[in-house]
Amino acid sequence: MSIEIIYWIVLIGVFAGLAYLGRKTNLKLWVRVVAALVIGAILGFIFGEVAASSKWIGDLFVRFIKMLVVPLIFTSLVAGVVLAVVCAVFVVAVVVVVVVVVFVVAVVVVVVVVVVVVVV
Repeated sequence: MSIEIIYWIVLIGVFAGLAYLGRKTNLKLWVRVVAALVIGAILGFIFGEVAASSKWIGDLFVRFIKMLVVPLIFTSLVAGVVLAVVCAVFVVAVVVVVVVVVFVVAVVVVVVVVVVVVVV
């Protein structure tokens, strides 16, 4: 067996082992991430140049992260603008209600005063 085949068997075994640990134990995610980091460093040290053949996995992961950043930022901005507009509309509605209530109270007071003056 060539060293590259052995490397890929070990790499797949590590992935499967970490996935198994994630499902069957109560290990926190950060513990599994640190374990994967340490195991990856050890495999890189042991296998050296052969480990470069799995560089495409890391490149693919970075591309996926970059692909997610733009939609997340766009969604956050749109949600913020919508929330600001909703808050502004709510404030305007409250101001309109207060003005209408004050106007109605003022009209009632004027009517009461006029009735009192006319009756007396």
